[in-house]
Amino acid sequence: PGPEARRKAEDAAQRALQLDPSHALAQSSLAFVLSSDIHRWEQAGQYFARAIAGNPQDPAIRARYAAYLGRRGRFTEAVSMAQSALDLEPA
Repeated sequence: PGPEARRKAEDAAQRALQLDPSHALAQSSLAFVLSSDIHRWEQAGQYFARAIAGNPQDPAIRARYAAYLGRRGRFTEAVSMAQSALDLEPA
């Protein structure tokens, strides 16, 4: 997606978090958007950690986090996280 779509997605996730700061899917959505910017990877990782802590049984959150870990070059962790997502919701 282009910069405008990313900005809109980030704004929507931020608004959702204003309504419910503990909403795991909103945290994951914001983390996913932030992870598209190499300069915001640390912040994305923090939101992913909160999202997984808030809803550890959500395979979609785990799959997004696995993709983020892969982009960071943390391949062993990425594979493990992807496997945990599959374990929760086999294809």
